[in-house]
Amino acid sequence: KLNDILPELFDNSQDDYTELLLPISFIDDDAFICRLVTAIDEDDFNVIDIDENTGEYKGQVEIIGWLYQYYNSEKKDAVFAAMSNKVKVSKENIAAATQLFTPDWIVRYMVENSLGRLWVDGHADTSARSEWKYYLDEAEQTPEVQAQLAEIRAGRKDLTPEQIRFIDPCMGSGHILVYAFDVLMQIYLSCGYTERDAAQNIVRNNLWGLDLDKRAYQLAYFAVMMKARQYDRRFLTRGIKPNLSHFQDLPIVNYSLLDEPIKSFMEQFENADTYGSLITVQADDEIDKALDDFQGTLDLTFGHMEHLMQLYKILSQRYDVVCTNPPYMGSSNMNGLLVDYLKTNYPDSKSDFFAAFIERGFTMAKTDGYNCMVTMQAWMFLSSYETMRKKLLATKTIANLMHMENMVMGIAFGTAVTSFFNSNVNEYRGTYNHIKYCDIEENIPKEFPVSNNRFAQVSSDLFSKIPCSPIAYWISSNFAHAFEHKNFSERFTSGGRNKTHNNEKYVRMWWEIIDRNRWQGYSNGGDYRKWYGDNIDVVDWSESARAFYGKHGGLLKESLWNVPAITWNDITSGKSSYRIKPVNSKYSSVSPTLIGNTQQYDYTMLGFLNSIVCEYMNEITNPTIHTLVGNILLLPDMLENVDVNDVVQDNIDISKSDWDSFETSWDFKEHPFVKWSKELWDATAIGATMQHYYGDHPKASCPLELCYLLWQGECNDRRAKLKANEEELNRIFIEIYGLQDELTPEVEDKDITIRAADLQRDMRSFVSYAVGCMFGRYSLDTEGLAYAGGEWDESKYKTFIPDKDNCLPITEEHFFEDDIVTQFVNFVQAVFGEDTLEDNLRYVAENLGIKGNGTAREKIRQYFLKEFYKDHCKVYQKRPIYWLFDTGKKNGFKALCYIHRWTVNTVGDVRIDYMHKLQRLYRNEIIRLQEKIDNGEEIAKSQKRLEKITNQLKETEDYDAKIGMVVAARTEIDLDDGVKVNYDKVQLGSDGKKYQILATI
Repeated sequence: KLNDILPELFDNSQDDYTELLLPISFIDDDAFICRLVTAIDEDDFNVIDIDENTGEYKGQVEIIGWLYQYYNSEKKDAVFAAMSNKVKVSKENIAAATQLFTPDWIVRYMVENSLGRLWVDGHADTSARSEWKYYLDEAEQTPEVQAQLAEIRAGRKDLTPEQIRFIDPCMGSGHILVYAFDVLMQIYLSCGYTERDAAQNIVRNNLWGLDLDKRAYQLAYFAVMMKARQYDRRFLTRGIKPNLSHFQDLPIVNYSLLDEPIKSFMEQFENADTYGSLITVQADDEIDKALDDFQGTLDLTFGHMEHLMQLYKILSQRYDVVCTNPPYMGSSNMNGLLVDYLKTNYPDSKSDFFAAFIERGFTMAKTDGYNCMVTMQAWMFLSSYETMRKKLLATKTIANLMHMENMVMGIAFGTAVTSFFNSNVNEYRGTYNHIKYCDIEENIPKEFPVSNNRFAQVSSDLFSKIPCSPIAYWISSNFAHAFEHKNFSERFTSGGRNKTHNNEKYVRMWWEIIDRNRWQGYSNGGDYRKWYGDNIDVVDWSESARAFYGKHGGLLKESLWNVPAITWNDITSGKSSYRIKPVNSKYSSVSPTLIGNTQQYDYTMLGFLNSIVCEYMNEITNPTIHTLVGNILLLPDMLENVDVNDVVQDNIDISKSDWDSFETSWDFKEHPFVKWSKELWDATAIGATMQHYYGDHPKASCPLELCYLLWQGECNDRRAKLKANEEELNRIFIEIYGLQDELTPEVEDKDITIRAADLQRDMRSFVSYAVGCMFGRYSLDTEGLAYAGGEWDESKYKTFIPDKDNCLPITEEHFFEDDIVTQFVNFVQAVFGEDTLEDNLRYVAENLGIKGNGTAREKIRQYFLKEFYKDHCKVYQKRPIYWLFDTGKKNGFKALCYIHRWTVNTVGDVRIDYMHKLQRLYRNEIIRLQEKIDNGEEIAKSQKRLEKITNQLKETEDYDAKIGMVVAARTEIDLDDGVKVNYDKVQLGSDGKKYQILATI
């Protein structure tokens, strides 16, 4: 029956029929094919899906689109793979790269709120409306708007069904056209037409369609014809063809053979197989007459004149409704021809295919007609569409907009269906609704519109009051009117930015360097942190370095070098966080910096920036991952008479205290556990302190546990105070900006950017501090850095004496009297006393996160062997200050050295004084174990240990060959070159080759 029926669709052309069947030929299910044939014969084309309850087939025209999308999936994957490698999309692959099937319920929303709305505009009492589940009633309008609408709609009362022209310029497999057929049928029947007459009129007069892809056109052709046959059994014999066409396979023309009118006609289609429906053609009487004369009188060896005339007719007329899901493709993936065409013809929407199609839709629609498209949401908010957006708001009218969250359409980005009037109705209140992914169940909304989501009926004139005119339909009039105030640009300015053009050379972390006059603090991005912190980087501020920055256009103005300012991170995947910049710090291009006209810290401004009000405004005016000073300056300034200085200063102090509690702070003084241990020695304070933090809870078993609990209480108090302060600021700014209906002042715990106590993290940081004391970097008798280069001062160290030779060996057993575990035990005793030493060590071991059995000392040893250096590199962001000699996986020998005590003799001293000594110990132990085995003593245990020691000895011997080459080089380091450079430098051998003697970072 397919052989009998389908060729009729294509003038008995077997080739076209064969191509039509290709998209479904992969299906080898005979029952499926037979059912398709039967469906055609039984006037029920839409029968391909199976009812889950009955097992019977049910109507679903979506199957055509699914089949086509599946058929193209392999090619699409290949095209996307090429795009990921920055290969531009050729014209042959545009269709595969951009085709996206539209779910049925979204199609219904689009058609009902464009074609359906067109009909209701002039026939409000139509019975057809009862069939439209996704139709949204028009919002109540003011008398002034009603008067404008009455004038526009006066002619629609006389509109007959035959007069409606509906086009899908990117029709794909015809899904939108098929549902438009259903809505048109409902309209015709409501006017008294028979189904047969209605079907003929719909195909002949109402439906029009275009697509770049010939196969998509064939499927759409098939779908429309079968839809017509559903209502008219003899439709296929009536010779009525759908008004559909495509752009592939257009002829290559030798223009020199053509007369001028025909040449002008043909030139309009040049590269149309790349541009698709974005091309425009001009209806011209001279061309029309020439075409009439030309048709049928000349054998066109260059072909397809009838095809071009069909395209010309479709493209040159205007439509009551333009409705489509246009292709999505950013300009970065377009080929050069397409990029140039969009720049020339669609300069305001050139960033993406879909935006250009929105503009094209307006030129295809009649004045006061409807342009309805489902597109990416990007045009609603992003700055790259600002010009286009402002033009649309000034010249068009948003009637309906359905905003959809990521994955609602089955794709990983937000989308929007917008139905526009092709004219501007001043103060018209459009209807807006939001669909979240969680609102979708079995591929359709659980309810429509969703009751608990954003739903608004507002005038788009409101959007124009906001900078960049985002389509922020959920805002209140108070929010919009706030922008009638002057903005912050009158009281603040951008600090500019410093750009080194070579961060590898000119930027360090502060703990890497020696010369603190040459290296200046540098705000350079960082973690999500409010009020204070992220002060880790330094920049080379020597005269030669500044000259280099200036030569390349990256040097800060000297007048702004050392002024108080507010800074933040340019790029953030979540919320922005604002903090003060230390006065003497400079700032990079990734840390936008805001300076007040008074060149003083403006604490009220900082409070506002970190408030929920600023966050809310920024999400609307700048919904990108970048927040620049310009974005802040555009916000409304209602703060001139507001004083929240005390609260903000308190927040800064709290955040600074937290930041300085960790050793990556330049102003770190001592570890919190050590600080609290000193507090505990004050007999007059200990009772009250313990009662305050313990209450009725069980008492600590040792001073270290008590110190942690005191620290935990300190952190909790800080966080509670900061949270209360931030909520108070939120209340103040919400009231000032009149946003009580939109916002609440509560702050979530996750948004408090100072740290809560964490037993494992803080215990590991205590161990790190202990290692710092072992090397003399810190001292129990001196706050802050005791030694970070320069002249050694022994008078700083009394309570705990640092290691003498800058080498802390880490071995699996206690081979050295001054190994790192022994030193750590001595440190714990020095801090907390001898009486509770074993309890304290047990508490440390239990909370380092090391699994397995063993004594406290054994677990601590395992931590140093397996985890310490990983932690150190993580905390110091792969710029470690303690360097690990490491022979390999057998743990034959490891040792830490402190870079600020490094000399040309360090590598040799480690090799001779420690590794060679360990090798002698290994050899002696091997002899002893072999004797035990020979004597039959603990044979199994001894053999296992012998094997292990033998492997460790071999590992150190192999390592010795490498370290020997490095010792011979006697390499000096310059700490101002930074860790990365020096770490590689000290591993170079005398032959110039690199030998991996240090652990990988």
